[in-house]
Amino acid sequence: MPWEKQFNVDEALAAAQQTFWEQGYEATSMQQLLDRMGINRGSFYDTFNSKHDLLIQSLAHYAEHRAEHLAELAEGKTARQTIAAMLDCALKECRSRTAHQGCFVVNCALELAPSDPEVAKLTSAALQGMESFVRDQIQRAIDESDANPKINPPETARALIAMMLGMRVLSRAGSPKACLDPIPAQALALLD
Repeated sequence: MPWEKQFNVDEALAAAQQTFWEQGYEATSMQQLLDRMGINRGSFYDTFNSKHDLLIQSLAHYAEHRAEHLAELAEGKTARQTIAAMLDCALKECRSRTAHQGCFVVNCALELAPSDPEVAKLTSAALQGMESFVRDQIQRAIDESDANPKINPPETARALIAMMLGMRVLSRAGSPKACLDPIPAQALALLD
């Protein structure tokens, strides 16, 4: 009879992701992970193999969750409303009590991607997925006559994402919330 885990793997993974997000990979000790995940060392290694493998699983889980979230934002909305909702959601996250965390994907990319090909691949794929989603929404807005037909969807998508991620970086750096407030409207104006 196979051994049954005495903890919820998804909850442990979410706790680990939050720890990496708050502190960064290098600054997070194994003991901090074990404490936050509520598991012992043997269970950790049996389930997640290593700290690095856990980070990779955390990044993949986060990217999957974000993709689902974006799809939910688009349900029942025009493309322009979807983009506005995405920007508003980012602003709300920047205003939240966890604003100092920035974006998990960007944080991992900045800290590890230059020296870790696996992290580089995952962060690049997550950012490309977001860009693809925004590009498709921009094209849909053009098709719905809700955006200037002369704009270039791929270039505009990159600019929108740069503004959204820049908002998160500014938030993490401690910029006043009032500094961030006009960014979504300015980003949305790129569609005009």
